[in-house]
Amino acid sequence: MYQIDQNIVIGDGVYVKKDDSYSKRGGKTLFRKPMQLENNKWYAVKIKVMNNQLSFSVDGKTSLECSLEKSNLNQKGKLGFITNGEVKITDLNIRTL
Repeated sequence: MYQIDQNIVIGDGVYVKKDDSYSKRGGKTLFRKPMQLENNKWYAVKIKVMNNQLSFSVDGKTSLECSLEKSNLNQKGKLGFITNGEVKITDLNIRTL
């Protein structure tokens, strides 16, 4: 989520095979959805991959969904966070459902 341009963005990261890493930035933007974000407010963000679908919800409301297959995204990949300012991530859980 980017507060400066007020969007939720899903990007296609660029994988660098020689050192098994992803390049800086989020790659090309695949999906963008406007969202009003407030300073000094906590948001509960959930990113879920299930049945070949990626869903992104904020404060319990699904905000963005896409098909991994149709978007040519790998089901087994890495999750990255890119910020354009101060951010604090707490209570991060990654689990298999």
